[in-house]
Formats: sequence, structure tokens, C-alpha cells
Amino acid sequence: QEIIDLVNELGKDISAEREAHLKEIFEKICAVNDMSRAFVSGKISVTEALDHCRNIYHAPNFKFRTRVFGYALSGACFAFMVGGSVQDFLVSFAHVTKVAESVKYILETLGFSAHAVELGMIAAYLHDIGNLVNRAEHSQSGAVMAFRILDRMDMPAADIATIVAAIGNHDEGTGVPVNAIAAALILADKSDVRRSRVRNPEKKTFDIHDRVNYSVEKSLLKINREHSLIKLKLSVDTHYGSVMDYFEIF
Repeated sequence: QEIIDLVNELGKDISAEREAHLKEIFEKICAVNDMSRAFVSGKISVTEALDHCRNIYHAPNFKFRTRVFGYALSGACFAFMVGGSVQDFLVSFAHVTKVAESVKYILETLGFSAHAVELGMIAAYLHDIGNLVNRAEHSQSGAVMAFRILDRMDMPAADIATIVAAIGNHDEGTGVPVNAIAAALILADKSDVRRSRVRNPEKKTFDIHDRVNYSVEKSLLKINREHSLIKLKLSVDTHYGSVMDYFEIF
């Protein structure tokens, strides 16, 4: 249901201008689906699959925001390439979409420009692509990957620097809120804690991340009227994890 709701929200944002390109968009979706089937069935190699992806990417008529959304979708698709399941894909895609929505809420509420909001959402959609390389230091590897993507799309250097700095600093281990976009991304990423993020079906083997996410029945990020306080309200089932477990990892 969560994925359906997200898709419905996306549909509301499609402008009249973008509708003129729906045919090209659907053709590319079909091309990606065909490539995925061929790869999963063993008909093409990883190298051939990447070549297909490049050809699809270079085909014309993708709008900028559509491309960024596509990268978020592609990043989630990498879950399949490293042996993940459909659930892994859905969880990954739902996470980056939720983070993007929270970044938008934070920056809009605090009065940032529409351009800053867009940069923040791009950073949110791309912030976890470094997991393709490794979970360890994924923020830094993801920043390098995002730089190459955005540079090839001819994004202005200042905007690239803002996005890459945010992605490279979003992880709690080494991250620093170097700019407003980075601060919003850190808050949005770490506040996305919910039971549906847990992929491990065996409660007995939960690690601390599983316990924290599974224990949270409800979470809400809220900024007060004076714009002086950002609250994260959590409803926690302490049977699975404590509030202190949350602070231990975040």
C-alpha cells in the first residue's frame, strides 16, 4: 500500500509538459523491463546489461526530474543485481522516496527557495546509490557516483557541489552538516525509522538496526511554528527495542 500511495503522489506531480513525453517514457520503461528479464534469465551478461542501460539512458526526451527519479529507481534496482529480493527493491525505493519527501518538507517549511528544495530532493533520491559498491563508506562512494551522473547531465558546478557534499556527509559515522541541504538530508534519512523497513523475517536474528526499526510503530518529523525546533515523535514497542537503542545507532 505504501508503494501504491507513493506512485499515486508521483502521478499528481506530472505536468502537462511532461505528459507530451509519456510515449517516450513508457518505451524506455519497456526497454528496461526487457533488459531486466534478459539479465535475470541469463540471456545477457552484466556487461551487456550495462551496455543496454547506457543506450536507454542516451535516448532523447527525458526531462531532468524524470531522469533523477529514474536514477532513484535504478538505485533500488541494484538490490536485484546483488542478490536481493523484490522486497529489498521496494524497501530501498520507499526509503529514498520518503527521505525526499521529508527533505522537501524541512526546506519548504524553513523558507528555502524552490531551487534549494529541488537540489535537496535530488540529493535524497541519490543518497544511497553508494550501497552498490559497499554499505561501508557508501556515502563517500555514492557522492563520487552522483558527481559523475550530474556532471554528465551538465548540471551547474555549484549545484553539483551542493548535492555531492550532502550525499557525502549523510552517514552518521563521518557526516557533518556542511550546508543546509546536507542538514536536511541527515535529518530526513535518520528520521525514516519504521517497521516496514525491516527485511529480515527472523526476529531471533535481528541486529540493532532491525530491532530499532521493527520497534517503531509510528514516527513523525515536525517543525514548530517558530521554526526553532525540529521534533521527531516516535511510538516505540519496547518489546523489540528501547528508545536508547535508537540513539545508539543514530
